[in-house]
Amino acid sequence: MIREKHKQPGVCYAMTDDGVELPVMDVTHPAFAESINPEKADALVKDFLEFQKSPAFFRRLFSRNSIAMRGLDSASNKFLGGMTTYIAKLGPGILGRGYSGWVDRKVAGGIGSVAFRIRLQETARLIAEALEPQLAPRKNCPLHLLNLGGGPAMDSLNALILLHKDRPECLADRRISIHVLDLDRAGPSFGARAAAALCSEGAPLHGLQLAFEYVPYDWNHVSNLRKILGPLETECIVIGSSEGGLFEYGSDESIVGNLRELGKVGFPGFVLIGSLFREGTIQRWLQTANRIPIRMFERTDFEKLVTGAGWSLLRVLEDNPIYRVVSLGAVEKITSV
Repeated sequence: MIREKHKQPGVCYAMTDDGVELPVMDVTHPAFAESINPEKADALVKDFLEFQKSPAFFRRLFSRNSIAMRGLDSASNKFLGGMTTYIAKLGPGILGRGYSGWVDRKVAGGIGSVAFRIRLQETARLIAEALEPQLAPRKNCPLHLLNLGGGPAMDSLNALILLHKDRPECLADRRISIHVLDLDRAGPSFGARAAAALCSEGAPLHGLQLAFEYVPYDWNHVSNLRKILGPLETECIVIGSSEGGLFEYGSDESIVGNLRELGKVGFPGFVLIGSLFREGTIQRWLQTANRIPIRMFERTDFEKLVTGAGWSLLRVLEDNPIYRVVSLGAVEKITSV
């Protein structure tokens, strides 16, 4: 077991399944704050492209000395794992000693990690914004946060942090459940410990009645989603999210299938927030050099896809150099495929 010896004030910590203590991301804490402007983005992309021009043996050495890079290499022909992505989100000033060396700190300051952190901030903000108008008039309704391919579900947890900080009365005395629908158990396992740490005395979510549930789910088998959603009360408040999940890796058929199934349930005010890859050089590198099966969407193509599934594009955030973050609403309850 490796404990973090240099803990920062006001930051919670939790253990991974392999016994390494990591900081729990909190977008309201200065240690996790991230921003970018066009000049910074251009400089980081230039650094990335210069690294790709370096000799192959140097890049292999670089990867061998980086846990984040080894995770990227191991993702060939499959998804980036929840914990690989989580570690890459941690900035160079907060990255835990047990999971890092100088190479990882270099990676943590690069364009990919910066884009990850901005993606998390934006997704959490859109979830919180979608929830706020529903919570005040429905004080006694349980709250369920569905997280598709969510890993540790940091977007869901940080949405709660934002709400609890700005509108604590909206979450007080309310049953709250996070349901992580994922194939990989390691990310949700860390997420459950992170949730417990955030609910501890003096932590950002202290006092909340928060349950964290992992549900094995493959979004290619959408019929299972019906069984998962069935037990939820139709009068409860339900919001969905998929940061770094369905819209980044799912096929057209999987995306449409999951949207149609969610649309059939007809939860009042249900919104789905998610991220998708923009077209770009770094994204194409992930597809070719690392053989990661990511999806890249032009905005119009994505809108056409979700519209055909019975949904509308409510919000689009365009500030991230690699990702878009979107909010979707079902046009009406879907009654047939």
